[in-house]
Amino acid sequence: MRSRGILSFVLVLLFIAMEFAMLGAQNEIAMEIGKTQALLMQMEKASYVRNEIEQNSDFLIERVMENELKGGNYDPETIRGKICSALFGYFTDVESAYAAHPSIKFYSAFASSSEYQELPLKVKAPLQESDICANSKVIVVKDLEGYSAEFSYTGGIFKDRAVFAEIAYGNYLQVFAIPFDYAITAEA
Repeated sequence: MRSRGILSFVLVLLFIAMEFAMLGAQNEIAMEIGKTQALLMQMEKASYVRNEIEQNSDFLIERVMENELKGGNYDPETIRGKICSALFGYFTDVESAYAAHPSIKFYSAFASSSEYQELPLKVKAPLQESDICANSKVIVVKDLEGYSAEFSYTGGIFKDRAVFAEIAYGNYLQVFAIPFDYAITAEA
């Protein structure tokens, strides 16, 4: 009887030890799940903000061109200047609005289109309005129905001048970039 009692006691101790080990593992798993959920929320917020910047930039460029064409301004250089000014103003406002979580900073850097993911590692300078204007163009065309205009960001002669933003939220960093050969049209 004693050997059965000792064996039972040892088995009970083993089960208790296994239970504590599983509880410890559950706590560790729960902490990892919490960290993963926090990172996913940061990623989602950064993606949302990047998408918001993309859509607002498109809208802004299109509206400036439409307003200029409707106002009788068909000079491509003047339209380009107004677009650059409006975009730079918008980017400045975005930086101010998102100074904390997420934080957004706009830059320019020399990079090729294949290096977009490496932009945060590049030598970069704070974005200037001239970085947008010097590397973009506007074409105005008159057809049978009226005027149309196209704004395109070329990235310069060598397609190597990137305009981008770093969107940092917690431990996550996402990049918004105006792609080379990006173009948007408007009609009036």
